[in-house]
Amino acid sequence: MMRFAIVLMLALAATWWVLSGFGLEKTLLLILGAISIVLVLIMSARMRILDRETAPYLTIPQTLAYFGWLFKEIVKANVQVVNAVMAPDLEVSPTLVKIRRQVRPVQDDVRQFHHPDARYGLGRSGR
Repeated sequence: MMRFAIVLMLALAATWWVLSGFGLEKTLLLILGAISIVLVLIMSARMRILDRETAPYLTIPQTLAYFGWLFKEIVKANVQVVNAVMAPDLEVSPTLVKIRRQVRPVQDDVRQFHHPDARYGLGRSGR
């Protein structure tokens, strides 16, 4: 548990420092940031949620390996798509299709929602 607390503390500190936009010259902000990190760690320990899910930063090598594999698969899929699209024997016949649909104004939905029967779950039948 202590290992996860240290990793979570370092991750919170790094995130806070990067997102704050301040360097080390602002003493008050550094103190407030440290206090907030300590409070988060205390609450996490009291809730007993300091585990691998709370601080998943120990699995960074596996995550980087997964992203490498994912990037390779995305590139392979894109190459297959480009080959299929650029094939000289691709027969594509674009067509225009007209689809009829009923268009209802938004006001109908609003009127129906504000109907007294609809508010009490009676529906349109009035039962």
